[in-house]
Amino acid sequence: MTSDQAISLLQAYSSPTHASNLARYAIQAPHALGVKSPDIKLVAKRIGINHALALDLWHYSTHEAKLLAVLLADHRLLTPRQLDSWAHDFYSWDICDHACTFLFRKTPFAYEKAEELANRQPEYVRRCGLVMMTTLALHDKGAEDEKILPFLNYVNKYADDERNFVLKAVNWLLRQVGKRSLKLNIEAIQLAGILAERTNKASRWVGKDALRELESEKIQLRLKRT
Repeated sequence: MTSDQAISLLQAYSSPTHASNLARYAIQAPHALGVKSPDIKLVAKRIGINHALALDLWHYSTHEAKLLAVLLADHRLLTPRQLDSWAHDFYSWDICDHACTFLFRKTPFAYEKAEELANRQPEYVRRCGLVMMTTLALHDKGAEDEKILPFLNYVNKYADDERNFVLKAVNWLLRQVGKRSLKLNIEAIQLAGILAERTNKASRWVGKDALRELESEKIQLRLKRT
């Protein structure tokens, strides 16, 4: 299948109404067809894994072409250099999170790259590193707590980054680490308490918002049962 044929499949599901609604979710996608996520997944399932096609689709300006490329890419073939290149191309949070969830976290160099990207300055690149950590904390069930615990260093380090999509990624990471186990919950709550007392407005929001969930009865009961 060619890239043009793949785009044609996406166009069959396009909706101008959905395209215009993307801005309501803070999704910056000037070249969107308006294809919903479930429909992009249907197209990806029809095509199957095709790494060469994914690399080609990534260079299209069409928003959904990039989302489809993520689903078609083979994590076993994705190189660190390609991951870097894609991360620096991000212009919207949904593509960033989509790539982290369905592709980047599955690579054998995910932990290394997550820390590397989190330390970079561009907003969506830093978000990418933080979201990779979040998805690893969520999906890497076999990882010991000691492997996930260092992620809290990045919460502490970047909690004062007031850029919207970094700030929300830091908060998400703190909450996800703290919901993974009772031991990590204690560590996350301790850090959240420290952040909540800082003078920086962003840090205070991260800490206070995370504490509400991490100290909740629902989370505490679930963790004590595991």
